[in-house]
Amino acid sequence: MEVTYSIENFENKGIVQEISSPRTLEACLRLGLDPSDLMPKNKRYFYTKDLTKEMIDIKYEHYEMKRQEKIAAVKSERQSIIRYMEKNGMQSTSFLSSN
Repeated sequence: MEVTYSIENFENKGIVQEISSPRTLEACLRLGLDPSDLMPKNKRYFYTKDLTKEMIDIKYEHYEMKRQEKIAAVKSERQSIIRYMEKNGMQSTSFLSSN
């Protein structure tokens, strides 16, 4: 059985998995986000020759703050999808493929 990773469990104890849950992917689609936008980045990602350590820290902190905002938005949208599906007695495959 294939394990799916949602917005709720794609980060666990420093290990990051690719998001594969249909409801999380649908939530990303509805919000206009690419699931890769939710992945953490190492501070080294922001390094360039012309930036000081403080500037890199600021860029990293800004990215992480925005990433956490996106994660919160996806969690909220995913919960909306789940509530809608439960209210209408729908299976995830029938709901997601019909939209």
